[in-house]
Amino acid sequence: MKLGRLVARYFAWHYSTAFVDLWRVCTNFLWFIYNLFSISFLLGTLFDPFERIRAEHVEGDMGDFFSALVANTLMRIVGAVTRLFVIVIGIILLIVTLMLSVCAFVVWPLVPFIIVILLTLGIPLLA
Repeated sequence: MKLGRLVARYFAWHYSTAFVDLWRVCTNFLWFIYNLFSISFLLGTLFDPFERIRAEHVEGDMGDFFSALVANTLMRIVGAVTRLFVIVIGIILLIVTLMLSVCAFVVWPLVPFIIVILLTLGIPLLA
């Protein structure tokens, strides 16, 4: 009788509380990856200079002005490319995590049946 109650309580947990916990775990992973790569912050600062490197120029010197303009433009391009690379990697990881989360939600209801099937197929191999 205790085994029957244990199995009933397991199924009740597996199909109720565990789904809520699985949802929480999946959303925590997605939140973590989004914040680890700071996607919203990087999008907001996309065209800021790389490492805040800026060249200053002397007033009245046109050669120094154009030299600073080229250096500042290059630093903005390097910053944008670097940030875009990090954003793309973060979005790829978000998509992979989302796909794995969907797979987990699809497989989770089948887990008890998979365990029973594997046990019934594996026990005869012990002999």
